[in-house]
Amino acid sequence: MKYYRNNLNSQIRVNISDGGNNEFLSQSPLDKQNEWGVAVFDLLTNKVKNISVFGIQPDYTANAAIGDIVYIDELIFSDTEIDINPFYNNNPKELKATDVKTNSISLSWDAIPAVTSYDVFKEGVFYQNVTANSITVHNLNSFDIYCFAVRGRDDNLDILTKMSNTLYVTTLETKEHKDQRMAWWREASFGLFLHWGGYSGLAGHYTGPTLIKSGSGIGPDYWMQDYYSTYRPEWINPDGTIKIDPATGEPYKPGQYAEWIMFAAQIPRNEYKTRWQQNFTAQNFNASEWVRMAKEAGMKYIVVTAKHHEGLALMHTHHVGYNIEDETNIAADVLKDLVTEAHAAGLKIGFYYSQCLDWMNPGGMGWIPQNTTPDHEASYLEKAQYTDTIVVPHIQTMINDYNIDLIWWDMGGSSTPEFRYRMMKAIKKIPGSDRLIFNNRMEDGLTADFNTPEQSIPTMPPNGDGTDWETCMTMNDNWGYDAYDPRWKTEKDLIQKLIDIVSKGGNFLLNVGPEADGTFPPEAIDRLNGFAYWMSINKMAIDKTQSSPYTTQLLWGRATSKIIDGTQYLYLHVFADYWPLNEKLNVPDLPDGSVVKAYFLADIHKTALDITPNDGFSGYTISVPVAPLDNISTTIVLEMSRIVDILFTFVKQFNDGTLNLNPIDAVAPGLSIQNAPLYELGTWVNDANFATWHVEVIQSGNFILDAVVSGYSGQFVLKVNGVDQGPYPFTITTRGFENYQVLSIGTINLPVGIYNIELHRISGGGWDPVNVRQISIHPQIDRTPIINQNADRTLVVAGQNAILHGSGIGIGNPPYYSIAGWTNPAAYAAWRVKVNEAGIYHWQCELAGISGKFQLVIKEISSIIYPFTTTDSSFMNYQIKQLGDVYLYEGIYYIELHRISNGGWDPVNVRNITFYQDLL
Repeated sequence: MKYYRNNLNSQIRVNISDGGNNEFLSQSPLDKQNEWGVAVFDLLTNKVKNISVFGIQPDYTANAAIGDIVYIDELIFSDTEIDINPFYNNNPKELKATDVKTNSISLSWDAIPAVTSYDVFKEGVFYQNVTANSITVHNLNSFDIYCFAVRGRDDNLDILTKMSNTLYVTTLETKEHKDQRMAWWREASFGLFLHWGGYSGLAGHYTGPTLIKSGSGIGPDYWMQDYYSTYRPEWINPDGTIKIDPATGEPYKPGQYAEWIMFAAQIPRNEYKTRWQQNFTAQNFNASEWVRMAKEAGMKYIVVTAKHHEGLALMHTHHVGYNIEDETNIAADVLKDLVTEAHAAGLKIGFYYSQCLDWMNPGGMGWIPQNTTPDHEASYLEKAQYTDTIVVPHIQTMINDYNIDLIWWDMGGSSTPEFRYRMMKAIKKIPGSDRLIFNNRMEDGLTADFNTPEQSIPTMPPNGDGTDWETCMTMNDNWGYDAYDPRWKTEKDLIQKLIDIVSKGGNFLLNVGPEADGTFPPEAIDRLNGFAYWMSINKMAIDKTQSSPYTTQLLWGRATSKIIDGTQYLYLHVFADYWPLNEKLNVPDLPDGSVVKAYFLADIHKTALDITPNDGFSGYTISVPVAPLDNISTTIVLEMSRIVDILFTFVKQFNDGTLNLNPIDAVAPGLSIQNAPLYELGTWVNDANFATWHVEVIQSGNFILDAVVSGYSGQFVLKVNGVDQGPYPFTITTRGFENYQVLSIGTINLPVGIYNIELHRISGGGWDPVNVRQISIHPQIDRTPIINQNADRTLVVAGQNAILHGSGIGIGNPPYYSIAGWTNPAAYAAWRVKVNEAGIYHWQCELAGISGKFQLVIKEISSIIYPFTTTDSSFMNYQIKQLGDVYLYEGIYYIELHRISNGGWDPVNVRNITFYQDLL
C-alpha cells in the first residue's frame, strides 16, 4: 500500500473480516513524512484465510491533530511479498550475538553491498549508526535481558531498509552471584508441588455441555455424558494395572490429567466458571497444616499453582483477569497465607504460573478449544494484549505483593520470543528481582536456572552431570485432585526415588493435588507421614548433601556426601531389597585408609561397625546384621579421613584373565542403564552416545571379544585410551529386545595397564536400537561342558560331572557316583553351568558322611556358610539336606562347592546338588 502523511504519529491499520475481526498494523515501519512511502501488511503471519470485508483505518493514532492528512493509493494483493522497493526489502540478515559478557554484547549481521551504514536499535530505540556490519554494545546491566535490531541505509539517497530480525539476548551473570542466588535451592533437595485450582472441584470427572460436536460419549445438544481424566474406573484392575483394550489388544491409553479437564472435555468458559464457583470452596484450607506436613516430611520449599492453564489466578491480582478474589466466594488470600506460613517455618516458596496457555482468555497462546476462531488461535493483537494486560501485571503482583522466592513457568513454547521477552523484561525492571530463581519452562533460552524432567528421573551418571535439575512427579497419576485415581505410588517407591534423585545431584518436587475444600487426600497424607518418619532418622543423609562420589552405580543402593567442619561424611543408602544376604556389605573403590569409622545413622550411640579392606580390590567390607534396620533404606555413615570427590570404579580381570564390561560399571551419559539386577544399556539408538569403563589389566594377552546383545544388527567400535579398535560387525539373528544372544565379534590385544575403554556403536541407518548386556574380553573360549538349567528352572549338578581341584578328593562309588572321600578342605569341586532365569534359588545337597559346612562360590563371589548335620556317619546312607537360599545370575559361569572341615578326619561324599524355586 502506498501512503502519504503529514504527521509522524499517524499509523495505518487494516481490518480483515474472515469470520471474525482481525486487525493489525503494517509489518514495515512507516518512516515517511510529507512524501509517498510503502507499507506492507503480512496476511500470512496474521493468519488471514478468507476475506469477506477489507477495511482500512488510515489515521489510527491516539495523538491525532486538526489538519492531519493521510492518503492511500495502489493496494496490491499477492501471495508473495511484492518487491515494490528492492532496497527496502533487502534488510540485514542473520543478526546474532558473537560475544556475550556481563556488561557488553557483541553483535554481527550479514553485510549488504548497497548499504553505506547501519542503524542499530536497542530496546526499540535508536542506539548508534555504524559503517561495519558489527558492533559491541557496552554499559549494559549484568544478568539482564535485551533486544536488538538493525536496519541498513543508503546515506546518499537517504533511504532505509526494513528492520532485521529481532535478537533477544541476556548478559552473563557472575558465578558468584549465580551461586549465591541458587544456594538455598541447591541445598533444598526436596520440595512440595501443589496443584490446586478450579479443576479441583471437578475432581477428574465431568458431565455437562461441551464444545465437542460429535464422538464417543457426546449426546444430543453437545452434551458430554461421562468424562473421566486419565483412566476411566472400569479400565483399572484391583492391583492398579491397566486392563487391555479389546479394540487394540494393548492397555487402555490414558486421557488428559485432571487439571486439564477444561481442555480435554472442551468445557465452555461460562460453564467452567459456574463449576468452580460452585465447587472450589477452600472452606477447610489451613496454610499452617500444609506447611507443617511439608516440613515434617523433610521438604525445604513449596511450589503452588498461582495460575494454571484454566486461567483462574489464586492470587489477589488487583482485579486483573480471572482471580480468586473476584470469581469465587473465597474471602481469604490463600496464597498470601501460604507464603507467610512457609517463610515463618523457614521454607522457601515459589509460584507456578502458566504464562502462555490460558483457556479463559481469548489471547492465550495456543491450544484453546474455547476460542471461536476457525483454528481456535488468538491473533497477534490478542496475544499482545493478553501479555501486557494479564501476564505482566500478574508477574508484578507475584513479586511485589507475595515476596516469592521462585517462579515456576509452564508451557513457554506456545509463546513467541517477543512475548517471552516482554515477560522477562517486566521482571528485570522490578528492584530486587535478581534474587529470584526460574525453571526452564519459559523456553526462551535465556533465563533457565534448572531443568525440569517430568514424571521421570533422568539417565545420568550416579554422581550427576553437574547441572541443576529437578524431577517433578505425581504421587498417583494426576497432578490435580482426581477422586477416581487409585494408582498411588508406594511409600517405599517414593522414598527410594528421593534417595536416587539426591544422589545424582537433583531435587525432588513431589506433587499433592488438594481437594477443592483445601484438604489433602488421605493417601497423600499417609505418604507424607511416611517421609516424616523416615526423615526423622535419615534426614542428615539427605539434607544439604552433595551427590554421590561414585561414577558407576552401586549394586545395593545409592550414596550421598556432606562436609561438616572439614570432615567428609559418606552416607550409604542400602535399599532393603538389596541387603547383603551374607552379612557383608561391599563398599567399592575407596582408597586405603580413607575410612575412619562406620556406623548406622539410626544408632544414636554411633557404635562402630566392623570394617576391613577388601582382599585384592580397593574399597572395604562392612559387617552388617542379617536383616536391614529399615524396610525401605538403611543408612550407614562413613566418617572419612580425607575428602573424596570422585570415585572411579575400576573393572578388574578375573583370575582367568576375563574382563567383563557390564552396564552397571559404565559411565554412560545419554544411555539408559536399566532392568536390574542384570542391567543393560537399553534401547541404544543414538550413535553419538557411548559408554566408558575404567579398567585394570593385570594379565596381558590376545583376547576374544564377546557381546551379549539384543535388538538390531550393527557395528561396535572399542576405543582403548582413545584409539579405535574395530569396527566389529555383529548380526543378531533373533529379533526382539528380550532375546539376548552371545556373539563373538572379534579379538583385541591388551597389555598390562590401566585404560579407559569406550564402547561406541555404528547403526545401519534408520531406527535400529540395540540393547547391550555385556561386553566380555576373555581368553580363548572355555570348552568345558555346560550343565543347562531345566525348563522347570531346576539346575541339577551331579557329583560325577564335577571338575575337581586339589588333592584328597575324587569321584567314585559307581553306578551312581559321587564326590567321594573328600577329606581336604582346601580342595573343591566346580561345575560350568548355564542359568536361563536369574533369581533367588533354594539349594539342596544329597550327601553322606560326617557333618560339616559348605560354602558356594558363584562367579567368584563367596556365599554365606551353610552348616549341615548328617544323622549318622555312614558313607552309604545318603540324605537330602535343604541348605538355604542363594542368588543365581543369568548366564554361563562356574559354581564352586567348598567345604569347611570341623578338624580331624571328617570326610563327606556328595552325589547331587539341586537348585530350585518354589515351582517344584
